[in-house]
Amino acid sequence: MISYIAHIPHSPLLLPQISRNKFRQFKKMNQAVTDIAHDIYARGCETIILLSPYASGNSAHLFNISPEFTASFGQYGEFLTQGKFRGDFELAYRICHDLGTEYHIAAITREHLDGASGAAMLQLGVLQPHYRMLPVYHAEGPTQYLFEFGKKMRDVLEQATSKIALISLGDMARTSKRNREEGRQLDQDILKNLTEQDTQHLLGRRPNEINKFALACVRPLAVLLGVLEGQSYQSEVLNYEQKYGVGMLAARFV
Repeated sequence: MISYIAHIPHSPLLLPQISRNKFRQFKKMNQAVTDIAHDIYARGCETIILLSPYASGNSAHLFNISPEFTASFGQYGEFLTQGKFRGDFELAYRICHDLGTEYHIAAITREHLDGASGAAMLQLGVLQPHYRMLPVYHAEGPTQYLFEFGKKMRDVLEQATSKIALISLGDMARTSKRNREEGRQLDQDILKNLTEQDTQHLLGRRPNEINKFALACVRPLAVLLGVLEGQSYQSEVLNYEQKYGVGMLAARFV
C-alpha cells in the first residue's frame, strides 16, 4: 500500500560531502529533505519508489529491477562516499505484469544508481539504511500521458502488501541572470498549482516552456499527481529556494 508521497530536489549538492564548504547554503533544503526522511521512517515504509527526473529516452517506462544497488559520486569529485541498497524485484514484477499489456514497460538491471537516485537514497535512508528501492524512469511523452500512467500505477501499488513511499525527484527552473526572474515566477506558478491542487494547469505547461527552463520536476510530478488523483490530500511545501540559478522544492502530499 502507499503510505507516503513527497517530492525532493535531485541535486547531489544537498549532500555535505559534495557541497563541502558551500553546504551551509543548502542547510534549509537539506533539513526539509531530512524531515521527509523522518516521515518515511515514522510511517514504517519498507520500499521507496523513486520517480527519476531522467526520462527513459524512448517510449517505454523503465523499471530498474537490480537486486542490489550501489551509489558513488566520483563524477562530482567525491570518492569516499558510497552507499548500498536492496532492490524490490517483487514489486517491480507486479507493476510490469499488471500494466505491461496497456503500457510499454521494460525492465533493466543496472546496479549503479544515477547521481539523482543515489543522492536521494543517501538522504532518505539516513534513519533506516535497509529500505528496498525501485528506480523508475518515465517514458518520453506528454505530461497528460504520464499522469494517466500514475493513475494506473496507483491501483497496483495499493494492492501491495508492503508499505511504500513514493518520491518524485527533480529540480525546478534552471535559469541564467538574463531570465532568472522569469524562471522564479514560473516556479511560483507551479507551487501555486500544487498547493491549490490545480493539476490541469500544471500538466498544461507547454513542452517548449518545460525545456527552456529544464524543468526536471514536471514529468515526475505528473506521474506522482496521477497517483494522487481522486485521493483526499493536502500539498505542503516544506521549502523552496533558488540557488545558483536552480529552483529547488521539497514538498509532501499528506
